Amino acid sequence: MTLPVEILDNKDHYLLSHREAMQYIEENGVTIDQLKSLIPNSKKEPEEKKAIDANKRLDKAHNWDATKLRATVKCDDCGASRCIYSKFAVGSKNGPTSAEEEIRSKAL
Repeated sequence: MTLPVEILDNKDHYLLSHREAMQYIEENGVTIDQLKSLIPNSKKEPEEKKAIDANKRLDKAHNWDATKLRATVKCDDCGASRCIYSKFAVGSKNGPTSAEEEIRSKAL
């Protein structure tokens, strides 16, 4: 899996494609150490560990089951994959109808 490469001077955006990332790395002399520094390390960064632990506690309250995954989409800005979950299946009592699901699919 290819992860997005963060733009060093604009931390809110990422390069969209592998080719674009490689070109940016070569043109800007980005080193492997700079790329590795973008990966959070919970052993060295106590704030990162606290955030991970807090998120784990939040996740226990939710059932993020793969069967609830309805679609994946790409972020328009950075190309990162995003998941769309739904608690209810299509056609179930509280879930979307097949027509509503088709509309959502076309919109994405």
